[in-house]
Amino acid sequence: MHDFTKDFAQALLNPDKINDSLRKKLQQAANNLLE
Repeated sequence: MHDFTKDFAQALLNPDKINDSLRKKLQQAANNLLE
């Protein structure tokens, strides 16, 4: 979860990256649930 917080903070500093970062995290979470 620490990595998510760090990535989220960086996304706030770089708004262009926020959608890509969140999309990757959501995909990773979905994959973990499906495994």
